[in-house]
Amino acid sequence: MGAWSDILAPDGLFGPDVNVRNLTISYGCGCLVAIGWWFIFDVAAVYPGQDQFPHAYHTIGVFSTLALLMIIAPQARENGGLLCSPYGSRFLIFTGFLIAFTCVITATWIMFQDYVTYKGHISAWPGVALFFQNLFIVLAALIWKLGRVDSEYAPF
Repeated sequence: MGAWSDILAPDGLFGPDVNVRNLTISYGCGCLVAIGWWFIFDVAAVYPGQDQFPHAYHTIGVFSTLALLMIIAPQARENGGLLCSPYGSRFLIFTGFLIAFTCVITATWIMFQDYVTYKGHISAWPGVALFFQNLFIVLAALIWKLGRVDSEYAPF
C-alpha cells in the first residue's frame, strides 16, 4: 500500500475530522507565496548587478511577507487568547492589510517607473517579477483570511 491509497481511504490522509477546504487553501496559499518568492529569486540570479536590479527592492517583498504573517496570525474567534484581545487582533489584521496593499502599490510604481517607461533597461522582467511577487503574497493573505473556515473541532 502506498501513500495514494491512504489519501483515497474513507478516513483520508489526516483522519476523518479534517477540513478539506482549509487544507486545500493552506496548500494553495503556500504555493502562491513560494511562487512569488521564486520570481524574485530568479531576478536576483539573472540580474545580480545593483544597476540592473537594486537590492533595496527586496525589502518590499520582505514587508509584504511580514504583512502576510500579521494577517494570518490572529484567528477570527480570538477572544483574549494567546495572541491578544479582539481589538488587538483587528488592529493586526488592519495594519497587515494596510502594509500589504502599500507593498503592491509600491511594486507597481517601481515596475512602471524603473522598468516599463524607462528605456535604459534591456528587460522589464525585474519590475514585473517584483510586482507579481507582491501580488501573489497579498493574494495568498486574502485567500487565507477570507477562504478558511474557523472551527473549534477541525484539526486544520
